[in-house]
Amino acid sequence: MTESQTTAVSTPAAAPEAVRTPVSRVESTETGYRLTLELPGADPESVDVRVEAGVLTITAERPRTEREGWQPLRREIPPGGWKQSFRLPSGLDTEAVEASLASGVLTLELARKAGRAIPIQAG
Repeated sequence: MTESQTTAVSTPAAAPEAVRTPVSRVESTETGYRLTLELPGADPESVDVRVEAGVLTITAERPRTEREGWQPLRREIPPGGWKQSFRLPSGLDTEAVEASLASGVLTLELARKAGRAIPIQAG
């Protein structure tokens, strides 16, 4: 493309760095719940998962990618971040949450608390 054609195709605008709600799915499993969230472009260091007062909150950032001498013709993948909160049901072991990030998908495994037998004393 010539320079005049490039300018006519698209004039890149500075995309606002917004916080969005990620696409998510919650599934019941034999041992608890599985939560998956789509976070394309997020690296593990930018993802924060915490449980406070029965609420699971996930935040993540996608860095702005600017290359020296690079002029985008079109930008549809905006920089910015995600934030999503979930109120957790009672009976989950919030100390046993497992998290992994692969190919832009964050997977959280939330285990149910194990029940315990209560001994009966003969009176």
